[in-house]
Amino acid sequence: MIQTENIFRNRSGEVIIFLNYIISLENGNSTEPISSEVKILRGLFFVHLYSLIESVINELTQETLREIKSKSYPNNQFNLPFNTISLNSQIRSLKDSGYKKYFKKVFELFDSISSSNVFDIDETMFGTFVQNIWFATIEEIFLCFGLSTSILTISHRVLINEIVDNRNSISHGRKPTIEIGEKYTAAELKTKYDNVLLFLETIISKFKTFIEQEEYIKAS
Repeated sequence: MIQTENIFRNRSGEVIIFLNYIISLENGNSTEPISSEVKILRGLFFVHLYSLIESVINELTQETLREIKSKSYPNNQFNLPFNTISLNSQIRSLKDSGYKKYFKKVFELFDSISSSNVFDIDETMFGTFVQNIWFATIEEIFLCFGLSTSILTISHRVLINEIVDNRNSISHGRKPTIEIGEKYTAAELKTKYDNVLLFLETIISKFKTFIEQEEYIKAS
């Protein structure tokens, strides 16, 4: 997971630099009311933090699929859930087929599950899916890979969805940036940053084990 870990390190570094700047502004004016500029920066913090999450998850899925694709396994060796990935092109073909070709496409899809052919895996297939990524998006990605979602907790759900909602409110103009930022202190933002890092580290570790132990392959 070299590329993913590099993105994680670089993007998290950018976020903490931004946060430290906010903290320095607060500490430098400890006796004064919090300025509008600081409140706006606090709001923009969620845009940076969201970018970290999306970029890491996007690269993680791509790097994982590149590694699996390089093994050139026949499809009948994959665990059943992974067919949502390995047979993605057939699933899309079924979705787009007209009524006259529907049953033929259904047969081809089910026949491909037990096929000894090596099908092309599109490493970018989650690219659009992870744009505007919510906690439920991450859960669905886990299910497609056949991973247990037990490590994804309710506290993770609350954290990620809060970040995404704040980011979207700013990016889509639903709320002024200052309105978002005035609800948080820099200390609270630091806690969210630390929790996001722990969350992403847990997911990266889970996918590393998934690759190293080839958990996408049927047990022999």
